[in-house]
Amino acid sequence: MSFLSPEKNKYMLRAYHSSGKSIIPLMFMSWVTNHYDLSIQTPIHIVNAANMGYHSYVSTSCILTDYVKTPNVARIARISSAGFHGLATIGLLYASINHTQPNFLVRKENEERNDIHPNK
Repeated sequence: MSFLSPEKNKYMLRAYHSSGKSIIPLMFMSWVTNHYDLSIQTPIHIVNAANMGYHSYVSTSCILTDYVKTPNVARIARISSAGFHGLATIGLLYASINHTQPNFLVRKENEERNDIHPNK
């Protein structure tokens, strides 16, 4: 399975090197669009989240290739890495699409409290 060993697939490795070159510009663009609350921030955040997830997954896979020599342990580590990176990337994409913020729940609780007791 080339998906579990992306460093052995030249196309995936080429995409990895391209994604590495775009990390800093995408992070800067993401910060600027968020700081100035521009309407294009959601697509930029989505691309940034997908890029970071892919780059991190391939980097971890290369480390596993270099340091984990036992085949059974390497297979378990690769499957775990794919699962955890997929879960983290989906979470980042979800947060990017829904614009969830750390204080979102606090604001919601305050709004509900004000609806129940508007004079407080």
